[in-house]
Amino acid sequence: MITNVFLRYAEDVSTANDIADFYSRYSIEGINISAVSWEFTKQTRRDGSEELLKMMIKKLLSVNDLEGAEMRVVVELSAVQPDSAIVNHKKLWGLLQDRGINVDKVSDKISFLQKQNDGLRVSGTGIIDLSQNGVIGSLINTEISVYFSISRYKFKEIDYGKGRSHWMNETWKEGGVVFFALGFFDEPSCEIVAMGNKKEVRNLIAD
Repeated sequence: MITNVFLRYAEDVSTANDIADFYSRYSIEGINISAVSWEFTKQTRRDGSEELLKMMIKKLLSVNDLEGAEMRVVVELSAVQPDSAIVNHKKLWGLLQDRGINVDKVSDKISFLQKQNDGLRVSGTGIIDLSQNGVIGSLINTEISVYFSISRYKFKEIDYGKGRSHWMNETWKEGGVVFFALGFFDEPSCEIVAMGNKKEVRNLIAD
């Protein structure tokens, strides 16, 4: 039984619910997609996000440990980057490495650069071995837009290059679950939300 977290449930994230305004606040569209959030009320995002996310994944997958389990991560830099030789060379993972993140622990790294009038939108994907410590927390605490996906099934590679909405919807179609941290860096609590088909996320609300 889960006793040290506060749970919230949303039957359909496209309607008003007790977790978040997913479309207006996070630009997430999901028709017939449910969500469950877990919150540590006395731990900050910085201190509790990795532990909370791993607790959720263990519950979702019904396993005692995460040895051998892998998870895909998507990171979108919030600030537009200059269209410079350095940014074009380092791309997402090189820029994150400059911030002190151990990107060597992330495998299958891909970066995406999207040119806009004011510079470059930089994003990318990678795979995290869930037995590693510190990687998830460092990513969540360095950028607002960090998303994770996992599945009980072996699902196909999904092209994030077609955009975040496409990636999320294809992940859900394949039976995957998408996670991300709610709120802001300086909030006194830590809350992670899991989004997916009802049959996939319901294990997160069961005793």
